[in-house]
Parts: sequence; C-alpha cells; structure tokens
Amino acid sequence: MPGLDPNLRSAVSIARRVQDPLAELVKIEPKHIGVGMYQHDVSQTLLKATLDSVVEECVSFVGVDINICSEVLLRHIAGLNANRAKNVIEWREKNGPFINREQLKKVKGLGPKSFQQCAGFIRINQDYIRTFCSSQHTESPGSIQGVAVTSPAGVEVTNEKQGKKKSKIEVNVVLQPNPLDQTCIHPESYDIAMSEE
Repeated sequence: MPGLDPNLRSAVSIARRVQDPLAELVKIEPKHIGVGMYQHDVSQTLLKATLDSVVEECVSFVGVDINICSEVLLRHIAGLNANRAKNVIEWREKNGPFINREQLKKVKGLGPKSFQQCAGFIRINQDYIRTFCSSQHTESPGSIQGVAVTSPAGVEVTNEKQGKKKSKIEVNVVLQPNPLDQTCIHPESYDIAMSEE
C-alpha cells in the first residue's frame, strides 16, 4: 500500500494482526522482531535456523486454513516448501476452495510423503466451504468452476478427460466435506476417531 498515508498503513497492519496474528507475523523475518540485545553477537546462521524452527513449530501447532492462508504461511508447514506452497495456491485459484484434505493429493508436486507430513497441520473450515458454495450457487446455479452444488453437506464434482478418439465425462464423483478436516486429527487416524468405542 505505497500510496496510502503511513498512519493508514499502520492502522491496516494492526487490523490484520488482530484478524489473523499468525499470518501477519510470519511475514516478518524473525530477526527483525528483536529477540534480545545480544542477537548480533551469536552465529547468524544458527540464530536464523532456530528462529525458523520456532516459527514452523508455532504454525504447525495452530494449524493453517488452506482456503484463506497466504503462500508465505504455507511455506512454514512441515512437508511443504516454496514450490509446493506455490502449487497449492495455484490449484486453489484454478479449482476453487479445497473441500477436504484428500484434494491435496491432486496438487502438483505433493506426493504421498509430503501429504503425510502436512495433512495434520492443514485445516479446512467447514463454514467457509458452505458459505462459498452457497454464494456461488446463487450467483450461477449449477457450477462453481467445475463443481456443481448438490447440498450444503456435499459437493458434486464433474471431471472431464479428453482422449485421442473420444472424450469421457465422469459425473457424480461426490466430494464430501469432513468435519475432522478442521481439527488436528491426521487423516490416518480418522477411522479411530470415528469408531464407536
């Protein structure tokens, strides 16, 4: 916001920190926060590695809403690097919001190991999904960038695959939002979490 008065920029910065403190604080290099009067006397490489580790630990502890977070915040999630974070953002811009964690497997460069590492730290806000789908449904009934809304609980996705001789359309592949996707429970433990013991 270079065109704004510095007082207005400060007000926006404070407002953003109130709305989402973690997302705003990861934009600041940890060494610029001021970690002590002797921070310049220690090894800068070791200091950077330690501060980055603490930031990553905080981000992982809190979790990240994948549908509204920035690329900078995603870089601090275990299993994601700059390229994978960029690919996640590009996938989200192209295909709309993530409905469940399983869709992460469709992101370019995100293999099974990366998914296993990052899935527990990624959150998907179910209220946001319902709000997004219902607002898109009222604007243009029938499709949200390839997603057809069936109900607030489920979203019907249409995938089109082109072959050499004929095109094949797969319909009725239902992506169900999973309430456990907004918790810290890892997808590997969903069966245990849903068992009735």
